[in-house]
Amino acid sequence: MNKSIYIDNNSSTFCDPRVAKKIHELLINRDFSNPHSAEHKLGWKSMDLLDESRELVAANIGALPDEIFFTSGATESNNIAIKGVVESALRKKDKRKKIITTNIEHKCVLNSFYEMSKENDLELVILEVDENGFLKLEEIEQCATDALLLSVIHTNNEIGIVQKIKELGEIASKHDIIFHVDASQAIYSDIDVIDLGIDLMSLSSHKMYAPVGSGILFVNSGLSVKPMSIYSGGFQQEGVRAGTISPVLSFATAYAFNILKQSKEDEINHLHELRELFIQLLHTHDIQFNINGSMSYRHPGNLNISLADIENSASFIYKLQPNVCISSGSACNSGVVEPSYVLKALGLKSADIERSIRIGFGRFNNRKEIESCVEFIVRAIKK
Repeated sequence: MNKSIYIDNNSSTFCDPRVAKKIHELLINRDFSNPHSAEHKLGWKSMDLLDESRELVAANIGALPDEIFFTSGATESNNIAIKGVVESALRKKDKRKKIITTNIEHKCVLNSFYEMSKENDLELVILEVDENGFLKLEEIEQCATDALLLSVIHTNNEIGIVQKIKELGEIASKHDIIFHVDASQAIYSDIDVIDLGIDLMSLSSHKMYAPVGSGILFVNSGLSVKPMSIYSGGFQQEGVRAGTISPVLSFATAYAFNILKQSKEDEINHLHELRELFIQLLHTHDIQFNINGSMSYRHPGNLNISLADIENSASFIYKLQPNVCISSGSACNSGVVEPSYVLKALGLKSADIERSIRIGFGRFNNRKEIESCVEFIVRAIKK
């Protein structure tokens, strides 16, 4: 049986063999333990590995090592950043009672905002994007007074749009708003947390060619209201994230992030070439489609299109099985296929939303795969 062509890299990436080799070396030596076991050699070695991991991440985002915290993934990082800041602010009797986010955030961010607003009687502002997926900066200025927290997705997981993070950081700083950025999909962007004015930032291991199960949270050490742990436990990681962290997974994430940053420009060019080839081949086969979201500021491996000649994306993707792995949007709804609220936010008609597919080109894809993929798509459309 031939291997499936996997172009769903915005959902998850394969573990890079170099990362897998590092993990194997660390595990096979049985040389690591609980990094919080401070009384023996293996505990010390494990903490040293965590410290090395923090240094690697910090160096790649312009942060300090003690500003880096490891979690189980970006969902946990986002929850700690949002809920942890709100809870901390309430304990400090902070007078700011407004929290702001956007209508194209990941579900874990939106649901955290809904929950915090309802439980604590906070004013919730949901900013809308334009038809290309971009925030209107003037609208943020208009609602910034007395705001505690602004959370914005750097690079959208469905349409790949990259927001103007530096300008948003300047607005947040001007109005003394804590600025959180979900940067899970921002792996090909230049990120310097100081230059961009970011106070809190979330990253995910399995979006950067490391295994599922690890995440990163950056917390600006100068914050007056720092996130507190959102559940009971020990005082690991300065009380920001309770619980034992895997030193091996943490290092794998940091190592993968470092590889990515070193090869970023070559990979961006590679992904651009694959995406342009895909679009060109669709035109060659006279496939009618519309691109959703701007192509100007976009994740280099992301493409979201509405196909004119299919009934709906779910049945179309089923026709592609087992040959091609793509999706109809975000994989965050427990396997339940729902109409995309992100595409709805762009103003798309229901019919176009139902006919949309997301393609995520990645490091390990090649031209031959893209050519074969388009052939399968053409056959499925003409069935």
